[in-house]
Amino acid sequence: MATVYDVPSATLIEKVSVKLKEFDELKPPEWTKFVKTGPHATRAPEEKDWWFTRAASILRKIYLNGPVGTSNLKSAYGGKTNRGSKPGLKGRASGNAIRKIMQALGTIGFVENKTGWAAAAIIISGLSWGLGYMGQPHLLTRFMSIKSADKIKIGS
Repeated sequence: MATVYDVPSATLIEKVSVKLKEFDELKPPEWTKFVKTGPHATRAPEEKDWWFTRAASILRKIYLNGPVGTSNLKSAYGGKTNRGSKPGLKGRASGNAIRKIMQALGTIGFVENKTGWAAAAIIISGLSWGLGYMGQPHLLTRFMSIKSADKIKIGS
């Protein structure tokens, strides 16, 4: 059984971003055509579907790093700012784009504002949806059958 750790990240993000385009809740706002992704960027992204690629990447980061907030994701997606002849500093990414993506993923049901084991079950179920459509539907049915966080069995 393949897991997120076994699949190359570029392949996983590409496949999940294609599936995320099917959701109307995740439509990119009008301003995404013109906005930079942060102060470290000089121009707006050239890729037309960068919104869905970023959403898939955020979903993967949430799965790998556990419950994370906008602040942690801003640091992860930031880059080096150009300060001319002075050394560059680490700039954080745009929080608005990350926040809007996380809110949209929340309305779809892939991300919820939970703590503890309930958060882990929701994150796993969201990513198993992406992997489930690529040949592992048993992951999807397993996590859909969980009624509460107390029912999750922890391996020893």
